Amino acid sequence: MRCVALLVLALVQLDRGWTVAVTPPRATPPGKAAGWSVRVDERPELDLWFRRQLPSTTPPDAQLVFRFYASNVSVFVEQQRIYQFDDERVHDRMTIHVVALPADAAGKTLYVRVQHPRGDPYFGGAPWLAARDELPAAMHAIAITPLREDLGDMIAGAILFVIGLVALLASSVIRRGDTRTLLWFGLMSALYGARLLADSHLPFALGMRAQLMLYASAWITYMINLPGWALARRLIGGGWKSTLRWQLAIFMIFAPVGIASDLISGRPQSLELVNNVLVILGGVNIIINLVLLQYNVLLREKRWWPAELRVVLAGSLIFTLLALGNNLSPLGLLPWGDTGEHIGFIIFVLALGFAATREFLRGERARVALENEMATAREIQQSILPATMPDVAGLRFHALYDPASSVAGDLYDVLRVDEQRAGAIVADVSGHGVPAALVASMMKIAVSSQAPLAHDPPALLRAVSRTLRGQVKRVFVTATYLFFDMEQRRVDVANAGHPSPLLHRDGDVREIGGQGVVLGRFDAPYTAESIELRVHDRIVAYTDGVTEALNAKGEAFGEERLHAMIRDGAGADDIARAVRQWRDPKTEADDVTLLIIQVSS
Repeated sequence: MRCVALLVLALVQLDRGWTVAVTPPRATPPGKAAGWSVRVDERPELDLWFRRQLPSTTPPDAQLVFRFYASNVSVFVEQQRIYQFDDERVHDRMTIHVVALPADAAGKTLYVRVQHPRGDPYFGGAPWLAARDELPAAMHAIAITPLREDLGDMIAGAILFVIGLVALLASSVIRRGDTRTLLWFGLMSALYGARLLADSHLPFALGMRAQLMLYASAWITYMINLPGWALARRLIGGGWKSTLRWQLAIFMIFAPVGIASDLISGRPQSLELVNNVLVILGGVNIIINLVLLQYNVLLREKRWWPAELRVVLAGSLIFTLLALGNNLSPLGLLPWGDTGEHIGFIIFVLALGFAATREFLRGERARVALENEMATAREIQQSILPATMPDVAGLRFHALYDPASSVAGDLYDVLRVDEQRAGAIVADVSGHGVPAALVASMMKIAVSSQAPLAHDPPALLRAVSRTLRGQVKRVFVTATYLFFDMEQRRVDVANAGHPSPLLHRDGDVREIGGQGVVLGRFDAPYTAESIELRVHDRIVAYTDGVTEALNAKGEAFGEERLHAMIRDGAGADDIARAVRQWRDPKTEADDVTLLIIQVSS
């Protein structure tokens, strides 16, 4: 027991009993009339003094070991100065000092002076009083203990900062889903993690300036309210009578005002009290809106929220309550100190992670189901497109099909009647994806079922329109149909709301076939244009995905550009390549289908 007692006496931390005073510049410690108190009131034009009585058990070889964050410091025992440090290069970076006390220092008063202080903090934790033999232990405690004590905060800060950066990166990369929620969550996590790191001893151990970290922590405190309440607004809406929206607007005004106040006054956290009051009011506002929101759901739908939403709201409620406690404590409204707000924030992040995981798994199941559905639709689509072009005397067919999505609504087909006769159709179903592909397959079946009318374009289109009527209520189907009779050297062309085919002859390009109404909507008659064919004639049937492709300026590819390319002898591949180069990748693309018929003999 005696050994333990000696060890305790040889290594003591002076963590209590300090009082503080400010005086005009002076070379010796002030007396009792200096207005000593426990509250630091630094003023740059005055000297700042710290005072504490040394224990009566102070050994004669005692060493005072402390961390300090000022460019100058003087140590006195009573009126005797025993140590002085002055180095402007230090500014307010952390320095470790070892001061040998006089042999008779036991029971006397210790004074520490800072000339012209520029801001808190000064001591980096309570100083240590150590006998010479215990000096290594005191040095270790001064250098390592703060980092060890802050290890949890440093790890949590680093993790939250990385999570925030990942969320910010994801919000900038992901093109679908609620990226705004991800953005606000990322900003809030990154700022919260950065503040935990700034408030720890890690920056000081790395040689950073104390004042810089104090300003960084203060400004993060002002700014973190913006993504915090923006996230709350995304999760639970604008609130009762738009109170959350107004709260966010107040924080948007307060953040720059707080930063400006710190800069003008030269004191970080100059508006800490105002910030605490705003956060308290905002936290109460969030809790009230959460209760009202759940009450309304129960009242209208007679049910509780889904599990993941309940977990998120429970996590946010825990964090909000702890944050409220952390802001009420400095006002003296709670009997305890730090409420572990960062633990509440970690709980909130874990709750969001749980909800995100559940949503991800649900989305993956939906994605797999959709992929299976799309695979089926692709099989249907491939089955309705001709695998090869038929042989018809005097004609050569060249088709190109470039869907905007993996499953599209364009359709082309060639119906061979005999060696000298064939019908060709190009159709366009509005929209993309599975619904458009299914309607296109219906169109294919409808055309095939009317094969006996292949020689009569108006009759075939009217019959197909009757088949589709009532089946296509939310989409538009357009088509152009051409019947080639090489025995008569003639082509009959009829259109149903589709871009007219183009005839390229002797260097000239013109539209053929006239116009007609879309299929499946009206019982309207269709007319055909009969054209005599000549050798080297080219007929180009296409969908509007060619002419309506937009570039970055919003300009359409247009009919004139298409006509010019056809006059120059461009083939289907050339036209499709030009459309792809013209089209802005950021705009929603349409399917491109081209069917070129060349009269060879």
